[in-house]
Amino acid sequence: MAAPTLAASYTSAWNSATTPKTLSVTTQAGDRVVMMACNEDGSNTFGTPTGNGLTYSSLQSFTTADYAEVQAWGATDAAGGTAWTLSLGLTGGGYFGLAAWVFRDSDGFGASAVGSSASGAPSLALTTTAADSAICGIVGDWNAADGTTRTWRTINGITPTVGNSLERNYFRDAAHYATYAALWDDAGAAGANTTGLSAPSGQKWSAIAVEVLGTATAANPPPRRQLVVPSAAVMRAAVW
Repeated sequence: MAAPTLAASYTSAWNSATTPKTLSVTTQAGDRVVMMACNEDGSNTFGTPTGNGLTYSSLQSFTTADYAEVQAWGATDAAGGTAWTLSLGLTGGGYFGLAAWVFRDSDGFGASAVGSSASGAPSLALTTTAADSAICGIVGDWNAADGTTRTWRTINGITPTVGNSLERNYFRDAAHYATYAALWDDAGAAGANTTGLSAPSGQKWSAIAVEVLGTATAANPPPRRQLVVPSAAVMRAAVW
């Protein structure tokens, strides 16, 4: 397998209850779109994403009150489009936001996982189904612990950070929530992985992880037959 190509990523504001939240997204035909959202309380209700006429399938959701709500959707864009509007609404109020990733050279969506805990640092197991998949992850923290010194978990030698652009969001308001989003762009061999963050601890967290498949690499083609052209001397000898 070859890892999928990240064509673009997008994030909205996370510091308001303004609804809907929108993103201006550009895609090509065949692109896979992963969208993840978090709001400060699972008693609120997300609508269904809209944009470019795509069908957004729910991949995972966590909607328990007194936790941050997290949800993930996936869509395939058959036609593509330039600067189209991806929109998500919320009923019930509360701070929320959304992140989206656009992948190219992908065979679709693989495994996904959802989990939560009333304490500790986010640790969510995801067993990928194919080699060289990407993993998108989102975390919401009801306790709004200070994540200034946050540390993402490492998968296949990859640790998302601001510096390598694989961390796509960190936002905290102590009166509302904290929320995080990141990408591991190549999870290596298929199998068990642990997504989430090893710090900060003291979170009341909910999290989702989604596998985005790469593409099967083409088999080695059979060797080409070589056309042997006789030399001029050989051709003259044949004539005589």
